[in-house]
Amino acid sequence: TTQQTQVDIGGARAVPQILYFFSSACRYCLASLPQLQEIATARGTAELVGVGLPPYGRLADYAGTHALRFPVAVDSAGDVAKRYRATMTPMLMVLAADGSVAYKHVGQLDADTVHAVAAALDPGSQTH
Repeated sequence: TTQQTQVDIGGARAVPQILYFFSSACRYCLASLPQLQEIATARGTAELVGVGLPPYGRLADYAGTHALRFPVAVDSAGDVAKRYRATMTPMLMVLAADGSVAYKHVGQLDADTVHAVAAALDPGSQTH
C-alpha cells in the first residue's frame, strides 16, 4: 500500500471486499470521489481497497490530498489488474465473501453505482 504495508486482495474471506481501481491521472476517478467516499462511509463491515494504477509516483499524495479513508494498494506488477481485467479506470468491484464477483462497474461512479454497491453488499435486502 501507499503506507508500506501488505493488503490481501481477493479470495475467500470473512467479509465482502470492495475493490476500486483508479489512477491519479484519471479525471473520471477524481469526479467519482464523492460517490466513493459515500460508499466508504456506508460499507459496514466490508473491506474497501483502492488499487492504484500508473502513474504510481503520485498515489500517496493523491490519497492524502483527497483524504481517502481506505488503504490504497500499489499494483506495480499489474497482477491484480490482470486478475480482475481492470483495463479502464475507474473500475469498482464488489467481491462476495467467497471471492466471487457480486458487482462490477466501469466508468465514473454515480448515485446508481452507490445503490448497486449497497445491494451487492446486502443481497437479501432487495425486493423485486
